[in-house]
Amino acid sequence: MTRERTILLKKLEKLNQYEQNVLEEIQEERNALKKRLKDLDYIEGRHFVPSHVTINRTSHKKMEAYYEATQLLKNNPEKVFLAKEITAHVEQETGYKISQFAYFYKKLQEIDPNIMRIRRGCYGYKSEKSTW
Repeated sequence: MTRERTILLKKLEKLNQYEQNVLEEIQEERNALKKRLKDLDYIEGRHFVPSHVTINRTSHKKMEAYYEATQLLKNNPEKVFLAKEITAHVEQETGYKISQFAYFYKKLQEIDPNIMRIRRGCYGYKSEKSTW
């Protein structure tokens, strides 16, 4: 009888551990969804665009693209990105295809003047961490 009892106790312990892991995963996913909703609200409110920058009749996807590009550059100030890398990242994250990167970069620089063109086709974020 004690052998069966120990087996049942071990199974119960495993179930409790499994339940705890599932609850943690659900909480992580809930937090990720809340963060994404907060980001979308921020983008829709255009709070990241300074008031002096005019963006007329801009679609939501385009605003999301500007936001993703500025976040990519801001979060990696020590890295230099190729225009292709920025374009690929924006398209992957938002689904927005950048047709003319020069125009897109011009608007990015109006939104955040710390976004710099380092040399032809290479862009970075100017900060204390910048090594270029």
